[in-house]
Amino acid sequence: MEKRRKEMLEEAIGKAVKREIGAYNYYIKEAVRSDCEEAEALFLHLANEEEKHKSFLQEELKRIRNVDWDQKRQGGACYEKIRYHIPEMVEMKQSQPLPFVDLSMITLPSTFLSGDHLQSFTLPLAGKTPRFGLFLHDVMGHGSKATHLNSLIKLFLGKQIERWQREQTGVDLSNPSLLLQKLNSHIYPTCHSNNKFVTAFYAVIDFPAKQLLYASAGHEPPVIIRANGDYSHLDNTELVLGGLETITYTNVPVDIRTGDTIVLFSDGITEVADNQERMFERSSVISAVKGPHSMSASEILNNIMHRVREHVGEEPVMDDFSVAVIKIIDP
Repeated sequence: MEKRRKEMLEEAIGKAVKREIGAYNYYIKEAVRSDCEEAEALFLHLANEEEKHKSFLQEELKRIRNVDWDQKRQGGACYEKIRYHIPEMVEMKQSQPLPFVDLSMITLPSTFLSGDHLQSFTLPLAGKTPRFGLFLHDVMGHGSKATHLNSLIKLFLGKQIERWQREQTGVDLSNPSLLLQKLNSHIYPTCHSNNKFVTAFYAVIDFPAKQLLYASAGHEPPVIIRANGDYSHLDNTELVLGGLETITYTNVPVDIRTGDTIVLFSDGITEVADNQERMFERSSVISAVKGPHSMSASEILNNIMHRVREHVGEEPVMDDFSVAVIKIIDP
């Protein structure tokens, strides 16, 4: 994304913030005017939603403004590279989407500028305990073509989640390999024409069955750390998305137990370098997670980010990255 497009994004988000403020004020006024308790409650709920949207946009705008762009020359052509400093206080998404999942996630430098997309969602099942889905993809490269491809993937996934939750016909999201196959078919024409590729990892946690089922398309292997400190890498992977028009992916089952911690991340974090160009690497992620058994997902993620800040010192970070920490807890 060129510097000018960053400025255009700042302008667009600024306008969106103003719209959210206007909508919030409208709903508050309508709530005050209403003589119907149900309508008043509805308008107050809508005002609250607009306030959440406004706050999210303002935080993203703040992070985007803190990003610098380093213009360099390579082979006679100019290109711009992202540069940003990891803040002392990192705002992360924390939630307990299901009783057995403690979740904390982060994407830096911002959701809008990142080439990653990290998303969690519940998969309702009639008469059964819902399953938990976690998806992360990373578009290789930067620029408008990568941004467009990123948007295509987000829209495809969002539509499939909406169909599932409305019990409409769509991709079976409980089957990770099938989702990656359908996604590959959907984006292949764009990948082929633009010479762009995508890594992706999708996992579904079935707590009653004590199983995590995953499929990977060339993605950085997540790490699962057991309550006793033992760990392993979820490293079964296959071709990146967009490489071939028809690809068959494989589901890999992994046993899970209460106290297990799964760390999912993009390669941006393992490639964060200090002033001597030494990378953070996977071993540093594992070391940050192998703490007291009582640590929550947010405490573990904070520990990871603290280690990253210690590693880079005053050096700016040159790539975006995403991290998710999922801890299996007693429901």
